[in-house]
Amino acid sequence: MEDTPEKRMNETPTGINQLTGSLQKAFIKNYFEEHALNWQNIYSEKDLHSLIIQERSHYVLNYIDNLHLKKGAKILDLGCGAGLTSVSLLLKGFDVCGIDISEKMLGLAEKNCIKAGLKCKNVFRQGSVEGLDFEDNTFDVVVAMGLIEYLKWDRWALQEMYRILKPGGHLIVTVPNMLRLSYVTNPKFLFSLLKKTARKILPLVLGSRVSMRTRHWLYSKTPKLFARKYTPAGLKNMLKDLEFDIVNTVSHGFGPFFILDKFKGLSLKLNDVLQKWSKRKTVRWLSESGSDYIVLCSKSRKTPEVKDIDTFKSREKKLFLKYNLWIRKHPKYLQTNFRPLEEIVDFRENTLVLSPHPDDEIIGCGGTLLQMLKSGAKVTVLQITDGSDTLALSENMDKAIRPKEAKIVAEKLGIKELILWEEDACCFKFNQKNVTELSCILKKVNPKIIFVPFINEQDPHHIIANKILAPALEEIDSDNITIVSYEVYSLLPPNVFCVIDKQFKEKENLLMKYRTGMKVFDYVHFCKLSNFYRSYTLLGKKGFAEAFLAMNVKDYKELVRV
Repeated sequence: MEDTPEKRMNETPTGINQLTGSLQKAFIKNYFEEHALNWQNIYSEKDLHSLIIQERSHYVLNYIDNLHLKKGAKILDLGCGAGLTSVSLLLKGFDVCGIDISEKMLGLAEKNCIKAGLKCKNVFRQGSVEGLDFEDNTFDVVVAMGLIEYLKWDRWALQEMYRILKPGGHLIVTVPNMLRLSYVTNPKFLFSLLKKTARKILPLVLGSRVSMRTRHWLYSKTPKLFARKYTPAGLKNMLKDLEFDIVNTVSHGFGPFFILDKFKGLSLKLNDVLQKWSKRKTVRWLSESGSDYIVLCSKSRKTPEVKDIDTFKSREKKLFLKYNLWIRKHPKYLQTNFRPLEEIVDFRENTLVLSPHPDDEIIGCGGTLLQMLKSGAKVTVLQITDGSDTLALSENMDKAIRPKEAKIVAEKLGIKELILWEEDACCFKFNQKNVTELSCILKKVNPKIIFVPFINEQDPHHIIANKILAPALEEIDSDNITIVSYEVYSLLPPNVFCVIDKQFKEKENLLMKYRTGMKVFDYVHFCKLSNFYRSYTLLGKKGFAEAFLAMNVKDYKELVRV
């Protein structure tokens, strides 16, 4: 095999699969800093690895040509590297922005830009794709070539790309193909597949009889730096889930195969033959068996359909099972009559929202809060923990990042007051001190409506919030208070609802501001399906609704005690 940057990356003795988040980002940055010139030279070399990478760039540029964009169209080149694709686009008259994590890569990009006789001021900038600071609906095209495979949070990065694309704008994304023919014919790949299968089956068959030596063989990993690989179907499904429409796809590049690695000329000829068969679709499966897989897709905004309810149910089986178990134990809470929330509470009254983690308040009742604020309600949000137990903060990152995001969201939302307790979420437990503090807040805010997560939530912190609220209510006159339980990651037996058709887009935008938590779980599309589910099942119509269980304080205390 030729000594290419791709090969050296595959042989680096520290694994991207063992690195996460910020550590992974730093490692990748250092790698590309060290090998920047090699990655530029790969576009002029003639070995098969280099030709496949060059061909990838040609496919991307051809896709853009076929879009027939007007001159001045805005294009974002993410992971622009040495800027060769960006330069080609600039020469076509497009308004290009190139972003890369490596300073040396950006230095090469600027030199290549000047060499082509172009002005490169403000064209290239250093940055991270997982934290794009562009406004919504900014670009006509986003190019992510040889990028997302290196990212810890690839789904989130694609979601951010969706956000900054104009409606109808296009994304071009390339990935290493998990089903590339050169892998599936390689004994090393087949051996790793056998090992992965044995890891699942042997413990089930043999149980505790699996020897220590066998366990070591099953679970030992050789640290190796490599890019994540995708199956064509897996990538397309992820893009469809993020509401991209697939326009076109292509898989290209065949080899070098392990037995022909040293035969450069034969490898090139075999690649040409297989490439022609792939284009002709002579062998159907061959068209998705190339080294790279490239997808051209467009931004759309699909309205959920009734059939999507089945998708929601199948994906969230645990929620429905947990709900069914709870309602069997508490059948008296099963409701048959549902009323609009505004019929039982005044949307202009003082309101307190208990949010165990930054983002719970938007997930559970964001659309309702938007309506209440518009009606003139004085809303106070209490963020109980710092949310530092999320997997996105697994490596000594700034634990204050999520409370900072809560401040941004509170300002966008327009709430009266944001209270940050910033309890350490990694060790948060019930204590009397928090009961006393909440009692003081209740006396100060004098709320007539209190929103709190449902008592049967998956997250224990949501349950603790209820355990704190119930005794805190003992300290105040609570006869005129309505407790409204909301859903975060649970299903409750609703008795009231709030239609949020007009507020849902803004709710989505607010959730996207909670970048840290959304990296781990796509609550944007979760809320889209769950709120659609509530509208259709409670109201019998398409739309979006938030569901609640509202009750007086006496009944609420009884619920918490059960």
